[in-house]
Amino acid sequence: MHLEAALLRTRKLIEAGRYRTFSARFVTQDYEPLSPREAMTVGGVVYVPYMHRPSAQIVYGARAAGHDGEIIHGLAFTKADYTFGNKDAFIWFDHDTWGFNYL
Repeated sequence: MHLEAALLRTRKLIEAGRYRTFSARFVTQDYEPLSPREAMTVGGVVYVPYMHRPSAQIVYGARAAGHDGEIIHGLAFTKADYTFGNKDAFIWFDHDTWGFNYL
């Protein structure tokens, strides 16, 4: 799936209230605390504790000013493995929440 299509699908799921989201806690590979801003490096890796293999390659990242200050959001793709039932998935994250869906 192309990045633009994944972003559009993600937006539709969020707007429909059908996107599963979780509290975000970004950490390094050594589980040191990492801010969402630090996690937003395109080409970097984001680690989220919910996943059995907590890593996903960031392929899209952006920052936008919102009414509550700076909002950081991005999109990361995972490779198919047992974490998501052997399906490719993408992770969406936005300042203090994150979620995932299958491609």
